[in-house]
Amino acid sequence: MDDVTVKHDEYTEFEDVWETMRDHLSGSRKIKEAGVKYLPMLGEPSNKTDVSDYEAYKMRALYYEATKRTQQAMLGAITMKPATYTNLDDKYQEQFKQVTLDGYSMDTFQRNVLSELIGVSRVGVLLERAKADQGGHMYFSQYKAEEIINWRFERVNDEIVLTLVVLMETYEQEDGRFATEERTRYRALELVDGIYVQSVFEAQTQEDKTVVYLQSEEVVPVNVGQPLDYIPFVFFTPMGNVPTVAEPTLCSVATINESHYRTSADLEHGRHFTGLPTAWVAGFDEETELKIGSQVAWVSNNPQAKAGFLEFTGTGLGALVTALIEKQEQMATMGARMLRPPKTGVEAAETARIYQSAESGTLAGLAKAASESFTTLLQYWLDWQGLENPDVMVDLNTDYVDTRIDAGMLTALMNTFLAGGISYDTLFYNLQMGELIPDGTDSETELDLIATQRPDLGSTEPETGE
Repeated sequence: MDDVTVKHDEYTEFEDVWETMRDHLSGSRKIKEAGVKYLPMLGEPSNKTDVSDYEAYKMRALYYEATKRTQQAMLGAITMKPATYTNLDDKYQEQFKQVTLDGYSMDTFQRNVLSELIGVSRVGVLLERAKADQGGHMYFSQYKAEEIINWRFERVNDEIVLTLVVLMETYEQEDGRFATEERTRYRALELVDGIYVQSVFEAQTQEDKTVVYLQSEEVVPVNVGQPLDYIPFVFFTPMGNVPTVAEPTLCSVATINESHYRTSADLEHGRHFTGLPTAWVAGFDEETELKIGSQVAWVSNNPQAKAGFLEFTGTGLGALVTALIEKQEQMATMGARMLRPPKTGVEAAETARIYQSAESGTLAGLAKAASESFTTLLQYWLDWQGLENPDVMVDLNTDYVDTRIDAGMLTALMNTFLAGGISYDTLFYNLQMGELIPDGTDSETELDLIATQRPDLGSTEPETGE
């Protein structure tokens, strides 16, 4: 089949999942715009009044943006420390100031990629070289999960090789003097007879008004005059540089977040109709105009007349409040622990540290997988420039647990060292693990710094007169 718009089976399976995750990551406005997709009506609508009642029901509901906040917290944890580069000459890092066509630095580019990886667990990056008249520099193009519609891996010379990637691109084309029109095209990356070929397919309208995509351009990128023998496209997934589509890491959080939203809507709906006392009367003339106020009295000639206020009693709404709290706890367990109210006390802090250590495993796994993909991408970047550096490595931060030493532990370590119970190297190791010594500093360097920067406290010997 020669239709470039054909989608991979895994893409079709997860397309709706990605759309749902996008809505949750966008926040309250997007969720409420989706209407009954996330908040069903209380009953089947029968007239315009029911629709307006639903709008009021939806407006009162509170969407708790746990999914979005969890993504931001996880991203902040990984990028809290900058990525480190092994076996990469400093002169190459000078080029990291601008690595995309829109001027993003390597740090910003990595944040954008990691944001997608955490949010939907899938993103791709294509390495390209600008045309000679544009400087000929290397740059990265990022593609979201929804834009990578097809791919294929094949066994070539006993190796599994990427032989096809189809990317959907949207771009703006001028429409008159001021307006622009959004259009779609497809970019096919193929390995043909061992040579990397890139083709672009543009939309064309046929006589019967149907739209087809026909090839308008074919390019064979070269490296020092020679074509590439690989497709310089890298996948970022929880498994590393593999095309397999995985369920988003935050999918479980989003599912509970959606249920929490519906419970909130029911609670606010109930509060709206039961929160204020409602006046009632019996035995009054139906034509009597009754007003409520401190300067108004209700008077009736009927001795059997009665009046009062209806007020809500019972535990019905309390069950909804409990459900909201339970769901917030469930979201915390699924990865949004930072949404939990802070606890105080030594025992609570130590317990939180244990929980944090366990939960950081998933995040560290994502960081390690991303490190592998960034390493492959950097190797492509060096290779295409004719720079041999196969041992280069990129490592993202995987230390998310607060292990700083408190004052009591620091005093105990120093006393043990001064008493000869531990060596200086052991003391230094513990100080470094406790985040009191900067990363990258070794024990010898620290001793040199102590010798040269020791404060002059003056003589400690008592003065003697003559």
